[in-house]
Amino acid sequence: MGNSHHSVLSFNSPIDICVPTQNNSSTTKVRYAYDKGDYLSMRRFVNSIDWNLKFANDGSVNDWKVNLEGVITEAQELFIPKIINRTPTANKPKRTFSAPDTLLKKLQDKRKAFKYFKLFPTATNRENYHYHRNIVNTEVLNAKKAKELQIAKNAKTNPKALFKYISTKTKPKEGITNLTKKDSTLTENDSEKSNVLNDFFSSVFVEEGDGPVPEFTTDFNNVLSDLIITDEDMLKVLSKLNSSKSPGPDAIHPRILKELQEQLSHPLKLLFMKTIKDGKLPDSWKEAEVIPIFKNKGRKDSPSNYRPVSLTSIICKIFEHFVRDALYTHLIENCLLSKDQFGFCKARSCVSQLLVTINEWFNCIDKKIPVDAAYLDFRKAFDSVPHKRLISKLYGYGVRGKVLNWISDFLSERTQYVNVNNNPSCKVPVTSGVPQGSVLGPCLFIYYINDLPDATKCLIKIFADDTKAYLPVQSNDDHDMLQYSINKLVEWTDKWLLKFNSDKCNILYLGKNNPKHKYFIKEGDTISELSETTCEKDLGVFIDPLLSFNFHVSSTIKKARRMSGLIIRNISCKSPAIMVPLFKALVRPILEYANVVWCPFNKNHILQLEKVQQQFTKRINGMYNMSYPDRLYKLKLPSLEYRRLRGDYIETYKILNDIYDPLTTHSLLTLETNKRTRSNGFKLKKIRTKRKPYGKFFTNRTVNRWNRLPKQIASADSINTFKNKLDVHLSDIVYSTKIVSY
Repeated sequence: MGNSHHSVLSFNSPIDICVPTQNNSSTTKVRYAYDKGDYLSMRRFVNSIDWNLKFANDGSVNDWKVNLEGVITEAQELFIPKIINRTPTANKPKRTFSAPDTLLKKLQDKRKAFKYFKLFPTATNRENYHYHRNIVNTEVLNAKKAKELQIAKNAKTNPKALFKYISTKTKPKEGITNLTKKDSTLTENDSEKSNVLNDFFSSVFVEEGDGPVPEFTTDFNNVLSDLIITDEDMLKVLSKLNSSKSPGPDAIHPRILKELQEQLSHPLKLLFMKTIKDGKLPDSWKEAEVIPIFKNKGRKDSPSNYRPVSLTSIICKIFEHFVRDALYTHLIENCLLSKDQFGFCKARSCVSQLLVTINEWFNCIDKKIPVDAAYLDFRKAFDSVPHKRLISKLYGYGVRGKVLNWISDFLSERTQYVNVNNNPSCKVPVTSGVPQGSVLGPCLFIYYINDLPDATKCLIKIFADDTKAYLPVQSNDDHDMLQYSINKLVEWTDKWLLKFNSDKCNILYLGKNNPKHKYFIKEGDTISELSETTCEKDLGVFIDPLLSFNFHVSSTIKKARRMSGLIIRNISCKSPAIMVPLFKALVRPILEYANVVWCPFNKNHILQLEKVQQQFTKRINGMYNMSYPDRLYKLKLPSLEYRRLRGDYIETYKILNDIYDPLTTHSLLTLETNKRTRSNGFKLKKIRTKRKPYGKFFTNRTVNRWNRLPKQIASADSINTFKNKLDVHLSDIVYSTKIVSY
């Protein structure tokens, strides 16, 4: 029984067996305690395996895979202890932390003392009970404090542990509610729910038919036809596995693969090279278990408001790493990657795209030139990619031979099923799409959509499937050009069977004097007018027609306050050692996401943002009666205003030193060519602006600050060296809440 209490600590232990009890009031679960495994003995066991016998030359890929998984499964059964524990019923509170054996003994003594006091209510027995009660209360408080301290320290790398702990202290959340079926009736059990969701998820698949596939050609310097990896390459990928991730349908946990990385790197390499040589993957790797996740918007009884998250084989994901890296390297070496694609690309990000786009918009608005921006939404983009057309594009980009055969087999004959509370649906074939939840899927998608900007004559920016086409509109000709570009994009979607969802396509009119021309999108025989939006969420930042970011600042403050309240309500011990790491990991990222884009210059916004940190720090033990700057100094917590200033410097350094892709950010900052005045060697040129918001935008507000930096800081040879020197230079204002132009 003692081991059952320790199972609460194992956040990454998957449930392997789930058996209902006779009264159906609770469920018995069998779990593997991966944190208590005898990995030393497991390594010795795997070292004793003769892989030459397991991997016979005349064996198939399926045979090799079965033999490898058999060894891993046998080792798991032998050296990973099983824990059987009963999940609490709805009326029984969950245990919030695991109790050590010493505390369990003291709890028993307390119960005995209480029972004895009830039988013989004397003063001596009451004092004896109070003595044991106080000991238990102190022990429980210390155990809870240790647990919360452990969670706080790991909150940034393992936020799951925090939210799992908080969920034990809140009301149980309702699972997937009864869903609406096609006949408008509601489902009655989990089995019906899983089948309804499975039917919806499979309904978005695209059928290509047997007709000819459009030809696609482009210029490239070399061909990607083969792939060779070494034991060292495999060992490197295994060492980076995330042990907290869930296993796939094969139930092989990443913790085992990571612990046995040295023993398994060679057999895994042999298996991967076998799949490349044969152009064939094991059949079970093409099976995905889909977990439906509510999107937090819309009706809960509508299947369309659930997102499919696929769990696939961990071993297959390891192999996908090598194919993905080879495909991406091929794109870069042959200069094939579009400069307008920012998603899933190295040295490109949401922030860099927003900076480039909004700088262009500000430049037009400052000259009183309105801008029309069409936000275009693909319908189930990742699930709709046609396989034949994708293979055709890969071939056109120079992917041939064994690699192309491997990818073709990876996409073909896939199946999926939906699992709701251990009630799986029937399996259905996956006829289109790149597998969501896979490692290779995003790279395949950017290959497929890479030529989309070539179809237009306007400005366009893409982040994965999020697309916006825009153009300064000074005349009817400009309006016609943007409408023509939208039409050409629609033609591209018709050709490559990746349709727009016209209901979610919007037009944003930027600038005060915008004439607000009408734009239309054709979907089949239906022509729909793009609806006007007054505030569009673009890569996590709310964009308004005047680029004031007022709504974004207010929504950011609300979101950060909700997270602050969640922490304050559910963390019992509010010591600095616990609360500060939680704030840094969960609240501050909300306040700082893309703040170089929307950095406030309105004094009220600055104060409201700072107030979130001010109120949070006031709730920390021992901080209530201290002034805010003193609290920051005591907690070693920089002010948010200082953090934004520091972020501007770092972002400038990244742009000037090509840490961001220079193809995308070269237009943001310009070096001053006038050498008559002294400078730090990287003097920036300032642009004259008419409107205050543009003057306070990143590309302008950072110029004077950067030009005043000492040369030894601006010319730092690495980003870490720059940060260290910058921190020393700004050390006198770290905890200041009134930072003037610096």
